[in-house]
Amino acid sequence: MSYTTAAEFDKTFNTLKATFKSGKTKNLAWRKWQLKQLWWMVEENEDKFLAALQKDLNRDRFESFATDISKLSYE
Repeated sequence: MSYTTAAEFDKTFNTLKATFKSGKTKNLAWRKWQLKQLWWMVEENEDKFLAALQKDLNRDRFESFATDISKLSYE
């Protein structure tokens, strides 16, 4: 397993800061709206997500809900 070096981290971090300062990113209100839409999508499609996790990973609905979906409401 390889890890990111401190130099690589600094380079990536500085690139992200420069991108944000350039104005290429969206404003805070737009980003919050996108997160709300993501939340609504997960909430409205919970059964479909649980079914997909069951089919693809053979995960129990409770396990998937507890580890993947319910965490969204706390973060």
